[in-house]
Amino acid sequence: MDTDYIYSFASDWRMSSVDCAKDLDKLIEDVEEITGKDKVNIIAVSHGGQITATYLSLYGYKKSVDNAV
Repeated sequence: MDTDYIYSFASDWRMSSVDCAKDLDKLIEDVEEITGKDKVNIIAVSHGGQITATYLSLYGYKKSVDNAV
């Protein structure tokens, strides 16, 4: 049986987008380990769009993101 999981990521807007992307990478690694899945979907809102874009630029080579919206 396939189960859907929703995890939340909050960031401090005063941090650089590079530091936030590093934190997001750690969360994604944790989620992959917890769920046993090899890809995640990201739904970004407001500043999360910048963090997601930075994450994909720096860590996209890991191919851990299936969809980013």
